[in-house]
Amino acid sequence: MPTVWIKTTRGMVMGILRKLAKTVIHTATAPIDIVKDVATLGGVITEEDEPYSIQKAKKILDDWEELENEIDDL
Repeated sequence: MPTVWIKTTRGMVMGILRKLAKTVIHTATAPIDIVKDVATLGGVITEEDEPYSIQKAKKILDDWEELENEIDDL
């Protein structure tokens, strides 16, 4: 029984770390999207529906919500 608990806990921790890493990567690359917005006039030149920085902010928010849900499941 303890072995199953350890494997389950390890899987949960790995899931949290994976989602945390995803959030950190999206946050770290946000300045790139700001530069893309400046270069493309907020995505107008590339015919984007939303500016790149807004798209990135939504990804970060989604990642954060996934991370919160993963932690709540513990």
